[in-house]
Amino acid sequence: MSGTAVPFGTMAYRKFNGTEGDSGLIRPDAGVTMYQIVVDPRTGQTPPGTNGRVTGKMPNYEQTNGTLVGKMGITTGRTEGTIQYRYPRNGVYVYCATYARAGGDSGGPVWRNDSQGLRAVGMHVGSIVYNGATLGCYYPIDTLLSQWGASMNFFPSARMQAPSGDLMPPSESTDFPPIVTDADGAVWSND
Repeated sequence: MSGTAVPFGTMAYRKFNGTEGDSGLIRPDAGVTMYQIVVDPRTGQTPPGTNGRVTGKMPNYEQTNGTLVGKMGITTGRTEGTIQYRYPRNGVYVYCATYARAGGDSGGPVWRNDSQGLRAVGMHVGSIVYNGATLGCYYPIDTLLSQWGASMNFFPSARMQAPSGDLMPPSESTDFPPIVTDADGAVWSND
């Protein structure tokens, strides 16, 4: 595997089942520690007030209705939106938010920058159309790590202190997002 000037790992596992997606798990080379840095692939910018270094993850139980999250995608770049629904997909729930997305954004990081730092939230995978709105959907990070039996490294908690105006506001809700299904009229699309 590469993507930098130097190879850093090998493909350890890969899942591909045609219409349902494509994903992989990378085993780092000896002496390599991998970290996630969130960068807009269109502009090279990081989330406001950060250096892009992910210092933690947002567990599923904190991903409540109305929580503001950000997404980076190769097609639409950095967009933000609030979590609105959960949608059953491949035996688990994807969470769907009002952020803008388009084909090609799949695989991009979903993140949150709040008083706990820049945190991994999930990975963008598609969208639903529901009640006339198109919402971007992602697999939560805890779900992904659990499915793979994997872990994630984080940068030390000593991080850039973002000005309070750059932090995402706390969620106003402690309720999980409601579940919508095909029977409710939700229509899925892969990105």
